[in-house]
Amino acid sequence: MGALHKIINALQKLDPDASWWKEKQLANVPNALAKQILKKKLDGESADYIRKLGVIQNSIYGVDIQPIASEISKLRSFLSLVIDETIVDDADNRGIQALPNLEFKFVTANTLVGLEENKKQGALDFEGKSTKNITE
Repeated sequence: MGALHKIINALQKLDPDASWWKEKQLANVPNALAKQILKKKLDGESADYIRKLGVIQNSIYGVDIQPIASEISKLRSFLSLVIDETIVDDADNRGIQALPNLEFKFVTANTLVGLEENKKQGALDFEGKSTKNITE
């Protein structure tokens, strides 16, 4: 979360009204309908919310050996977003969006222990057959 706040502080100084940041976020969306929905959402939000959402979705990753630490990171990310989100009393859920899927961004693992040799990426064995035999 400290890294998130440092990145946000830098972005606030570089792009105070988040106009450049909005353009970059919209450019990453290939679907025209999704782009239109995102543009409408971003136009109604504060600059800090727009920045935090983009940084959380695209730049922040975390690994911890304790499962509760990963869950706390997800919760802190959500709370950080909710603080800056625009509240609309008449809208469903007061206009608060669900947290983006962070299951693959904050994971529980031991980064000090390497993978076993037979479990490394690219060493898959399909019932004793090599991938060369499967494709033939």
